[in-house]
Amino acid sequence: MDGSSPITRPVPNSLEAERALLGSIMVWNGSLDKVGELHPAHFYHPLHGRIFEAARQAYQGGRVVTPVTLMSSFENEEPISDAMTVPQYLGLLASHAVSLAYVADYAEELRTLYTRRELIVLGQELAATAQDPKDTKVPEIISQVETALYGLAESDTYGRGSKHIADIVSDVLIEVNDAYMNKGPKGIKTGFLDLDRKLGPLAPGNLIILAGRPSMGKTALCLNMAWQMARSGIKVQFDSLEMSSTELGFRLVAERSGISTSAMREGKDLTDDDFRKLKAAQNEIRQAPLWVDDAGGLNIGRMTARARRIKRQRGIEVLFIDYLQLMAGNSSNRVSDVTEITTGLKALAKDLEIPIIALSQLSRKCEERTDKRPQLADLRDSGSIEQDADIALFVYRDEYYLDRLEPSDAGSTEWNAWHTKKGEAAGKAEIIIAKQRHGACGPVQMAFDANLTRFSDLTKAPHPSVRRHQ
Repeated sequence: MDGSSPITRPVPNSLEAERALLGSIMVWNGSLDKVGELHPAHFYHPLHGRIFEAARQAYQGGRVVTPVTLMSSFENEEPISDAMTVPQYLGLLASHAVSLAYVADYAEELRTLYTRRELIVLGQELAATAQDPKDTKVPEIISQVETALYGLAESDTYGRGSKHIADIVSDVLIEVNDAYMNKGPKGIKTGFLDLDRKLGPLAPGNLIILAGRPSMGKTALCLNMAWQMARSGIKVQFDSLEMSSTELGFRLVAERSGISTSAMREGKDLTDDDFRKLKAAQNEIRQAPLWVDDAGGLNIGRMTARARRIKRQRGIEVLFIDYLQLMAGNSSNRVSDVTEITTGLKALAKDLEIPIIALSQLSRKCEERTDKRPQLADLRDSGSIEQDADIALFVYRDEYYLDRLEPSDAGSTEWNAWHTKKGEAAGKAEIIIAKQRHGACGPVQMAFDANLTRFSDLTKAPHPSVRRHQ
């Protein structure tokens, strides 16, 4: 680079393709049914965009589209040159018509050129913003650019448009047939037999809230779910706003090796057999399509932009977030912030067409009740969590509370009753399905090993493949 001015390049466009498409529309009116989501903005020449819009409106109104029928829309238009008026130009366009078989290709070419022009504008705006001397936060700039790029990459710039109810019903019947042929609905299973029986597969676009009081095992359950999915080939992203990636790594290795995290951290009394188990766990884990990000302080905007980028780059199929109260807000009102977060996560799940599993804290209300099992009203900070969630799950362990209620007089009637109850609750947990839009609610009993932070089925039956139906 010698610091000289860059070579000015022509803006991507093809006036020939625009003329050919418009001419084809005038000769073959049915061409408008083949152009897809094409809009006036996709035309480089403004006049071409206006001609296209006039032709589309005439066609949708049931009128024939020809140079003659369009002339009335451009009678007051400024002449193109001293030698040609717009009505004359309309007649000239018809001579550029191409075969009906090529119309869709020309329309796609115009969309591609439009996207290239938008990329250039985005790059220029980025350069101007980056050079602006005022204090603009770099992460905010990156987030805005990522959002804009995602919109272009997914072609949402053109809009998906509304669908006729007949097409929607057809899609429903196709899905019903697929479910029948595959003996079940589409979606991703949690990997736990008893929970999957009651919950069913997690559907794309669903927001699943998993909540509980501290030390109930929320993160452990989510990490166990993430592993069950990833080991079956499902691409999983785990965003941890609370624990570091190393801490999560310790937990996963402990769960797979059967060696507690405390034993690994202390490094004492580890045998050669223990190290073989650790190495085997490492080899097993490293094959799984599971990614962990422990960046903290993300707001919904940055979370959305990053999730879109990861979806585009890695094709993730499910996203875990631990946990939503740790996401940064954009106001001083925490209720408003959480409402914005949950609404944004639900929109993100639909946009990416994946299930999102977000952890949530519970308020202290349940601690004040005799039966401390959580209820929907205990969800912390906002009623929007309950409203936006397609599924709401609570983690509850009676053993946790019994450990703190041990009577001091061992051997007494009261202590014996406590000891019996403690024995019945030992190693058990409840996953309470408190809300499910398309299924039953109620508790699911599971086993929990606190030393290994491992959830598992109480039933001993072999679990079917976690892989979702294709």
